[in-house]
Amino acid sequence: MTTRKLLWGMTWRGGVWGLVCGGLLGGGYSVVLLGLLYMGYVINAFLFSDFDYLFYVLTDATLAALPTMLVSFFLGSPVGGVAGATVGCVIGIFTRILFYPSEDEKRFQLSIRVLGDVAAIIATFLSLGFAITRSSEGLALNDALITAFIAFIAGQTIILVQKPTTAWFVDEMHKTIDFKKKIEFQSRLTPWESN
Repeated sequence: MTTRKLLWGMTWRGGVWGLVCGGLLGGGYSVVLLGLLYMGYVINAFLFSDFDYLFYVLTDATLAALPTMLVSFFLGSPVGGVAGATVGCVIGIFTRILFYPSEDEKRFQLSIRVLGDVAAIIATFLSLGFAITRSSEGLALNDALITAFIAFIAGQTIILVQKPTTAWFVDEMHKTIDFKKKIEFQSRLTPWESN
């Protein structure tokens, strides 16, 4: 496998998996936030016995839920795609430098898993650090939710993308090794045995 094929394969696979993961995680994130919002309204209604108000608020919140999930899906997809393509490229470079040709699959996959987990932690803290320094009077709730959204999507996408990209590399290496063995075996055969 050439370096170009390795880097391109890892990068585009990471980007595609990142798009899917980012969109699904974005939609899931909005569902969790909307669930917490619903719980807050219900608890408020039970504490203050204002059930008429609860009906109107839940109706409005339900009508706003679908657009919110769609917006979160479409915001999460690019964040996940960029994170996934970046992770795929970094894994490809790391693989080419340290594990090419791959002799020990388990050590390779464990190293990639550790690299991905460290990258997820770094991405999360960088996102949160950016929001904290961006807000002059402290972390406002809106900034906190947006930054937590980005950090959550980026971190989880990094963790979810590393497995399919490393599995692709291992499968490609097995194909290459099997092909080389087949060629080597056929070269040892005499002409009348190869047919």
